[in-house]
Amino acid sequence: PANGLLENLWKNHGLSVFTGRLREEAMITLRRFGHTSTFEPVVGDDDVSKGKPDPEGLLKIQAAYPDARLIYVGDTVDDARASRAAAVPFIGIAHPHTHNRDRLLDLFRDERAARIVDDVNELPQALSQLT
Repeated sequence: PANGLLENLWKNHGLSVFTGRLREEAMITLRRFGHTSTFEPVVGDDDVSKGKPDPEGLLKIQAAYPDARLIYVGDTVDDARASRAAAVPFIGIAHPHTHNRDRLLDLFRDERAARIVDDVNELPQALSQLT
């Protein structure tokens, strides 16, 4: 992400993480880049009884912010499927150099992605079209 992107997204929308990795693995990355306070909550695979594409992690985030409108951003079909199962709008990221990108784009469309972007830096515009 470009400098300031995550901070601006956090300020304007709030940010959480639902990852298929262990929560501590996500925290290592967030600490490394100085974003531990930018994402709340962080829900890892060890925080749910079923992994993605089960929506349990998204539902936990939704429960933490019951009055917020959740939008899930991800780069895998399991992200899109979890989002659809939770009835949460999905923005898919499919970088032009992603392996099997055309197939990923088809899968995102099949899962009813609200928007698909090429780059994480396109999120502010995509979010403004959904909110």
